Amino acid sequence: MNFDEFKSKLELIFNDRVKESLNLVFDENYLSFDFDDVKYTYTREEYDSLYDVSKIYLYKDVSIYTPYEYEIMVTESNHPFYDRATEMEPIIDN
Repeated sequence: MNFDEFKSKLELIFNDRVKESLNLVFDENYLSFDFDDVKYTYTREEYDSLYDVSKIYLYKDVSIYTPYEYEIMVTESNHPFYDRATEMEPIIDN
């Protein structure tokens, strides 16, 4: 999806009230919004660069991978050690 398609989808998702509350701006070459007193701006070039990088990843269910990396989402709930587990370092298998 190119930058223009992305902007169009965002414009459809957010209603006017949300757009106004976030001060959401859709310009030809950037989009910006305010959140928690911080202004965020994303340019067309940043989007295109991120989009190009994302093409090397493959996605399946809750996993994302390349020939060199593999990540999968793991959720543990209602477990006595859950709070501690969220503080643990990621497991890296070389």
